[in-house]
Amino acid sequence: MKVRGLILVLLMPWFAHAEDQYYGTRVASLALAGTDSQADLRFIRLRIGETITRENVREAIQALFDTGRYSQIEVEATPSPEGGANLAFRVRPNFFFGTFRMEPEKLLERPISGYVRLPLGEKFTMPAVDRIVQETTELLKAQGYFEAKVSAENRFDDITRLASVTLRGEPGPRATVGNIRIQGGE
Repeated sequence: MKVRGLILVLLMPWFAHAEDQYYGTRVASLALAGTDSQADLRFIRLRIGETITRENVREAIQALFDTGRYSQIEVEATPSPEGGANLAFRVRPNFFFGTFRMEPEKLLERPISGYVRLPLGEKFTMPAVDRIVQETTELLKAQGYFEAKVSAENRFDDITRLASVTLRGEPGPRATVGNIRIQGGE
């Protein structure tokens, strides 16, 4: 269960206090902000004309999370000129991993996918990006780049909902074998 947005509503007293004035009033309008479609409003049971309560707002947030389309949900209430309150559910849609690229391109002998498990098609998360950066850094060190540093640059396409990750490697000098000297023994 995703609860980040729910925690935002429940644990921020200043937010809850600011919205207290709208509990007990009627819903004048419902909207989704942060997405082009209002279609996901069909998943919430709260309807225009109903009384706003903490419970039905929590249920609405949970219903939107349950669609699996959003990574964050906030609720904003504003007074309506006709009376009641306008509720806007501010959503941040989920993105999914689309492509991974390593720069410079010739740093590794084969594509990064040949060395590291990439979460292609999975929901975008920063812990997954951090894991890939760490594994790539370790890979470069195993190939003799002991001063290697890897950073990630993420680009998001709002139309396709895909995230592109570019790994930028700064390998530093490659370790080489110097003089070989054998001592002791026969």
